[in-house]
Amino acid sequence: MSANDFSIVYPEWFDKLAEFEHKGKEYFEEKEIPFTFYDITRFDQDFEHECASEGFAYFKNLVVLPAITKPILIAP
Repeated sequence: MSANDFSIVYPEWFDKLAEFEHKGKEYFEEKEIPFTFYDITRFDQDFEHECASEGFAYFKNLVVLPAITKPILIAP
């Protein structure tokens, strides 16, 4: 899949402050977006928690990134 195969449309409220807050939150999920973007650190925490509590982990449409920032989200 190349960068030309899809586009990212940010919600109107996703400004510089929201970008900063989501970088610290380490994940971003919006109903209009069919993917969940996870920071690798947060994914590791949630993966361990799910495996410990449920015996397995399932994450629908998951994308794991080094950080949740616009430059990383739009990188080719």
